Order: sequence, then structure tokens, then C-alpha cells
Amino acid sequence: MKKILFLLIGISLSFSACKSDDDNGTPIENNNSIAKLLTSYKYWFIEPTDLQNIADVDFVKHAITLSFQDEVIYAQNNLIGFDNTTMGNAVSTYTINQQGSEAYINVDNRKYRVYGLGSNALKLVDSYDTNIAFYMTGYNANDFNLDDATYSRIIHLFNEYQMWVKTEEVNPDNENSTFKHYNYLRFAPTYSMFTSTDTQGKTYDQVDWQATDSKKGSFFMKEIKDEDVLNKPRHHEMKFLHLSDNGETTYTDTLEVYIINYNKIKFIDKKHIEHHFEGSVNTPF
Repeated sequence: MKKILFLLIGISLSFSACKSDDDNGTPIENNNSIAKLLTSYKYWFIEPTDLQNIADVDFVKHAITLSFQDEVIYAQNNLIGFDNTTMGNAVSTYTINQQGSEAYINVDNRKYRVYGLGSNALKLVDSYDTNIAFYMTGYNANDFNLDDATYSRIIHLFNEYQMWVKTEEVNPDNENSTFKHYNYLRFAPTYSMFTSTDTQGKTYDQVDWQATDSKKGSFFMKEIKDEDVLNKPRHHEMKFLHLSDNGETTYTDTLEVYIINYNKIKFIDKKHIEHHFEGSVNTPF
């Protein structure tokens, strides 16, 4: 278990109907309002918006969910093995001070302002650096859908394995494409992806990530939810930007990404070739 951090974060809360930091909120009625709100839900799901901006915020940077109880913050940091019978590991402590319409949670010398976006939705913004912000949505245990969370946080799933190994290719028309040559993939939380064309059957330490035609680059993801209109299962669209050694984009792959289960993913490229990959060596956060 990670060492419990003693938190000194200040959070001011103002409830509003939209996400603007300039909105005036509804006054808090009593000193227990924030405490009651935080503890009224078992899980606060960390939404996937701009998570790179919280890379230095220890208690939340890897979290799938946060839970608040008895001035202790708990986190579940992994989709694989997520346990809905527990709140996870204690990662921090907190205290709440509330004055009028503003409330403060003291955590690790950081002061966040909290905006209410709905009855169970909050936005937290660092008062010293407004680029540091995150959104979280409250759920009771029976209402929390791990499949939905996994699709929303698919990049987190990518990074819960040391690498992904190609297990199958479905290519009935024997089409050729750039992606079909990749036998191994690895990801970084900074939206970076590395590919290798090295021969199959190797462990992570044996894979040559500099093999001929291996690529590195950045990627962007967009979740596609409307199954009725597209007549396709829920999936993501990925743009993989191949980068040269000097950082210039040399080629872009457009791929559909499907989660088969917590260990298998499928990519479909623009030639309609299916590339099946399996996670190799689970590396929990």
C-alpha cells in the first residue's frame, strides 16, 4: 500500500449549471454540505478530460475512482481487478473548512476550487495553476458501470500492460497496410505509442523497438458511442501520428479500436484489416 500522504489542499465550491469558472454558485447552507456530498457517493469516477494536466497530483494522477470517508481519501487505480466491494487503498487524508458559499479541503499544500456541474458532478481547479483541473462524477456502488469506465479510460487500460502482442490478423483479401507489420505495441500515459516489427514469440526485454519499419509517435482517441447510427459496436477512433526522429509527422494511421475484454483489443485499419492484440504482463499502477 502506498504511503498515506497528509493533504493540505484547499477547495472552494460553487454550484453552477455550466462549466465556466466565472459562474456564481448557489451558497452552501451548512458546514457539513461538502462533507456530506463527498461521502454520499461510494465512488467518484475521474473523467478522462485533460488528465495529463494532473500528472503531478499524487492522489489522483493514476486514479480510476476516489472515495472519501472519515477524512481519508481512497483510490482504485486499476481497471483490471477493480473491486466494487472496496473503496481501494488509502492514498491521502483531507480536512474540510467551509465559510459561507466557499468550502476548502486541505490536501498537500494545493488549493483547488470546486465547481458543481450537477447533483453528482464536480470540477476541481487548482487555484495557483488553473491548467491543473479534473472532473469527477459520483456513483453509488450498484450504479458504477465498469465497462463504461473502461471505454472512457481506455488509455489507462493500454498502460496497465507492459506491452501488447499481436495474436491474430484477419485479412481475407490479403491487403497490405502499415499497421499489419507491427507485432508489438507499447503505450505511455503521455499519449505516445511505440510499435515493433520484431519477430513474434518474444518477451518485452527481448523485443527490438528499433527494428526495421518500427515506429513511434503520438495518438489521439475519440469515443464513438452511437451504435444505431453507425451500425457498429461501441469503439474508439484512433489517429496514430508516426513521428520522425526530429519530431515531424511522416504518416497518420486511422484506426477503429475495440475492447474485446480486459486483456484483448482489436484494431481495424482503413484497409479493413483486423489486428488482434493481447496484453502481456500486467503492470498495475
